[in-house]
Amino acid sequence: MIGLAIVIAIIMSLGSGGPLDLRAGAARQDLAAAVTHYAKAPVVHLTGGFSHDGHSYQVDVSIDGSGDSQGTVVADGKKVDYRYTGQHAYVMAGQDYWASDARMAAFLAGKWVTRPDLAADLSTEGMRKSLSLVDLAKPGVTFTKRGKAARVNGVPAEVLSDHTGDLYLSTSKPIRFLRLVTSPSYRTPDGITDVRVDLDYPTVLNVQAPSPVVDTDDPATLPAQYTVEPDTFAFGTCATSAGCTLSAVVRNRKGPQVGSPTAEFVLTRADGGDLGRCTAAIQPAGHDQTETVSCTVTGSAWAAFTRVGGRYLGQVTVHNPFYDS
Repeated sequence: MIGLAIVIAIIMSLGSGGPLDLRAGAARQDLAAAVTHYAKAPVVHLTGGFSHDGHSYQVDVSIDGSGDSQGTVVADGKKVDYRYTGQHAYVMAGQDYWASDARMAAFLAGKWVTRPDLAADLSTEGMRKSLSLVDLAKPGVTFTKRGKAARVNGVPAEVLSDHTGDLYLSTSKPIRFLRLVTSPSYRTPDGITDVRVDLDYPTVLNVQAPSPVVDTDDPATLPAQYTVEPDTFAFGTCATSAGCTLSAVVRNRKGPQVGSPTAEFVLTRADGGDLGRCTAAIQPAGHDQTETVSCTVTGSAWAAFTRVGGRYLGQVTVHNPFYDS
């Protein structure tokens, strides 16, 4: 009689989700196995999408246990290739991604770039936000509802659900997470919603810091910007009506040459009258390197001045088209 009562209780519990629910027990075991597999996986590769504070992200990203990650992110329709290693994020993107900085956009497009704000937006931790549903997986406590069988990228799967969403687990060993789908009401404290990502598990990930890199905190990697060195303006040969040669030393305060910087020399009489001007091209110089530039002012104003003589003054102005526009 006692044995029959136990059998009846078990049969009734199968439909009630009670403490003797065999399906709940199997779900608990499978979820525990998937959590263990996830914790031990050397690399997690995720593809899919999520939203962060209303901004949409499509990702194809690999993450390893050391904190390195790399892949492709399409943020609000703008594609970015990224790498994260050594606590630095590096991105390569088109001009549309950099559009908020109109001056730098064309220069940064198609180059590997690093700057402080990228570490927050595209860090390994930032990418892991899309996996936050896994952090809620507590065997026997959450995701206890078992759904119909499914397939994820051809792999047989079971679906475990609760109010936060659905976890797709493989039915073959090793039991592992294959897909995460959040419910419409799901939102993390930092604004993650609408998660739908697929997971697989490569055995190794080798993330290398790219080279060369534009580092917005390193002037040596930014477009060249020339200034006149103090006390270097000089008059050369100015004794004839043929012209007056002027020179100065310029220093590159930043990095690679972009555009055609020039030095403009102006001659005036002591009373301010114009005696002419000339322009010298500045040739590429390395970061913090100098070069001497010079040109000769000629023309009728200078020729007429030499016939009567008098005091004259000169000055030089550097034009950096990249920064002046």
